[in-house]
Amino acid sequence: MSKHVLLRAFAVFAGIVALFTVGFGSASAATGPGGFTILYASHGDEAHHCTSIGNDGTTEGIICADIVTSSTSGSFPYYSSGQVEAYCQTISSGAVVQCANINEVVGIFDPARHVVLGSRFCGHTDGACPVGRVDESTGSGLSNGDFYWTSDTGCDTNPDSSYVNWSEVLGTGETTIELPHSDKTLALDPGAGANDGDDYSSGHYYVCL
Repeated sequence: MSKHVLLRAFAVFAGIVALFTVGFGSASAATGPGGFTILYASHGDEAHHCTSIGNDGTTEGIICADIVTSSTSGSFPYYSSGQVEAYCQTISSGAVVQCANINEVVGIFDPARHVVLGSRFCGHTDGACPVGRVDESTGSGLSNGDFYWTSDTGCDTNPDSSYVNWSEVLGTGETTIELPHSDKTLALDPGAGANDGDDYSSGHYYVCL
């Protein structure tokens, strides 16, 4: 991963609203200072935000920026990781179809500028993409690529604390989708799905137990 990608991804802001669809898994509607929604890891709450990055008139490319939370038997420690989801779907019916190629890069961040990154590539020399949604997480195992905490004291009181997380799908050539049939390549960038500079962000959340 090039250094400029990390620096660019740090330039984020609060209160971003997804452009396409927004879902919260089992997340509550509770919010803390700054208006950030609270995700509870003991409930396995998730944030899920998606947008289109373009189309060829028949098929469009979709990317999603997610935050996934979990805990150890409903207690400490608890975890959050970032996840990217990319897929192709028909415009007429929304049916998911196989993409010709996907390059996807995701990071999870906190206000102290800590970051964990994950990436996945499929299509062409990387082997055919699956017929469906292509997911990649920042962490494949607990505390291996996640943020984790052993206390949540005051977790929903300070918008600049380490309990605040957001995920970003990285743009400017880092995340691309090649559509089937037309072989048109779509790139996440300003004017094509990005909502935070060059990237696509889930927006900020408190992560509590």
